[in-house]
Formats: sequence, C-alpha cells, structure tokens
Amino acid sequence: MSENVFECPYCQSENIQSYNIAYASGFSNVSGVTTGVGVGMSGRVGVGVGNTVGTQQTVLSMMATPQIGRASCRERV
Repeated sequence: MSENVFECPYCQSENIQSYNIAYASGFSNVSGVTTGVGVGMSGRVGVGVGNTVGTQQTVLSMMATPQIGRASCRERV
C-alpha cells in the first residue's frame, strides 16, 4: 500500500500547504489597551488611555493573496 505524500519540488519538504490555506490562516484579531501618565513642567499630572482593535496579517498570507480579477476555472467554462 503506497501513501500519497505531497512534497515541495524545490526542497522536498512535506510541510506544505495550498495558497488559499496559507492566505486564510494568516489573519489574527488583535486588541490592546495602553495607559500612560506624565508630569508637566508646571507639576500638573496627566493621564491617558488608548484602545487598539484590529486585524494583523502574516507576511506569508500577504504573499499568498489571491489575484483580484483573475478568472477561476469555473468562470472560464
């Protein structure tokens, strides 16, 4: 019985994934809160609070971004 093993044609690694998986798995939601305190030259104290919410994307995911406007196989048929 033979195994169907996929490997990279360049480095022969079995650690491979398709472009759509690399793209989709490269997103993460991020959130954070930052606080700060400062003292002015007059001796008055100031306090600040910042909130950050967003999405980050890995470099690999950016490299695997699908081409916009490119016809898929279904669209060509």
